[in-house]
Amino acid sequence: MGAVGSDYPDTNRGVAPVGRTAAAKLRRRISNAFSGAVIYPGAEGKCPPHHHISLGGITVRNLVRLASVGVGAAIAIGGAASGASAHEAAVAKTAAAPAVSTACTMTITHPASIYVSPSFTNGRWNYGKHTGARVTSSYDCWYFQNGFHEVTLSSGDVGYIYASDLGHPSPLPSVASRYKITGSVHVRNAPSTTRGAIIGTKTAGQIVTSPAYKGYFDNNGFAEVLMGNGNIGWISSAFVE
Repeated sequence: MGAVGSDYPDTNRGVAPVGRTAAAKLRRRISNAFSGAVIYPGAEGKCPPHHHISLGGITVRNLVRLASVGVGAAIAIGGAASGASAHEAAVAKTAAAPAVSTACTMTITHPASIYVSPSFTNGRWNYGKHTGARVTSSYDCWYFQNGFHEVTLSSGDVGYIYASDLGHPSPLPSVASRYKITGSVHVRNAPSTTRGAIIGTKTAGQIVTSPAYKGYFDNNGFAEVLMGNGNIGWISSAFVE
């Protein structure tokens, strides 16, 4: 998976325009308002034409124009309008939108390169992470693809860091399955015999726990196991049952 676009909200979507339905409702409100209005005769004892009748200093003609375009007509009928309420609804909806969730935080254990996909061959970003830096992810801490964990970059893009450069997952992954070790085998800090350093050894008969479901060996044929120090280790699936 390559880098994706920015997660920043689109600020051009802040206020939804008042549509035809809202305008129709507003026209009905104006009509209802006039049905109960007291209309005084003019100087000659005649009622003025409807387009000269005024509520709050605004004529019916102008009210209808406002209702037709759906703009700020609320002030014409005592504040009971759609323009402001539509804006408030849009703002409330934007405020209620959930932020991108952070499911995992890990610590960089060695100077780490950040790749554009879960592969060593498809390129990497032109910057990395120093030892001790914290990285976040929207995925659970146990989830790796080809030995890589997807992380969220400060730019809003995503990158991939190899398992050998990650440690101290938070929150600690829960136990999903258990394995019995069938022979003496090394535990590594990544699912690879060439890229993963040895961090422990297990012997036949020992039981290990895994944050992944049993039989999940999609990371280069390795079983993911939980270490006593809270880190994640990897054992060749040929030595577990």
